[in-house]
Amino acid sequence: GIRVEEFSVGVGPRILGVRRKRRRTKHGREGNGDEFDFEWIVERDDEEQRVPLSSSKSPSSGSSDDEDNYADEIEFSLRALPLGGYVRFPENYNRTLAYEIDDVVRLAKRQALKLRLQDESIAAWEKVLENVAARSFVANALSLGLLGKWVERRVEGQLRGVEEEVRLLESSEKRQAGSWFDVLPWVNNNNNNNNDENNSILGDAASIGTTTDDALNHLDPKSKLEILQAATTKPEITYSADPDLLQNR
Repeated sequence: GIRVEEFSVGVGPRILGVRRKRRRTKHGREGNGDEFDFEWIVERDDEEQRVPLSSSKSPSSGSSDDEDNYADEIEFSLRALPLGGYVRFPENYNRTLAYEIDDVVRLAKRQALKLRLQDESIAAWEKVLENVAARSFVANALSLGLLGKWVERRVEGQLRGVEEEVRLLESSEKRQAGSWFDVLPWVNNNNNNNNDENNSILGDAASIGTTTDDALNHLDPKSKLEILQAATTKPEITYSADPDLLQNR
């Protein structure tokens, strides 16, 4: 009853592969109601091609190529190096989304560091320590973690400073465009909301990734805040509760 993605004999590049696709039928998963389609797995120019091998009669209407008609797929592979084998199980979370979020957070942290290094109010020795901490894991280990804690406090102070800049900017804009009532801090005060949604984090990836070092010097406080929030806020990954997954057994 545990879901499996692949059974492999050997490791390394795939020499031969067959995919078994179990159709959805009215009989469900028990008894003799399961019907299967098989296809060769052909890899050419780093792209996977599917070549039908055999097909059972479809119990339902619609195209036989419709992936929604299949309950699951299992690959059977023969690989180049005859050193044992393995069974590959599916993840219980969206691995692609997790990698994308990690990339955005890593890029945002790099941009946040550049913003701190461009700050003319900090001492030269502080910039040196920032560079050492960013480029050397050994330095943090030799300092027994003190260097990392020092950087964390600087990041928190940087975030609080930019949040204060944004608050003052929005108050000034409200005074110019609205009534005195809109300036009160508890009225429509949403500037402290973090980017808790995955889509918000990933949506900032393009702007963060294309910001040059020179452009960082001229960013407005709101743009800086977006970078800092992306660097310090990592959304939680949603895990599947599917009982057929190995991780949930």
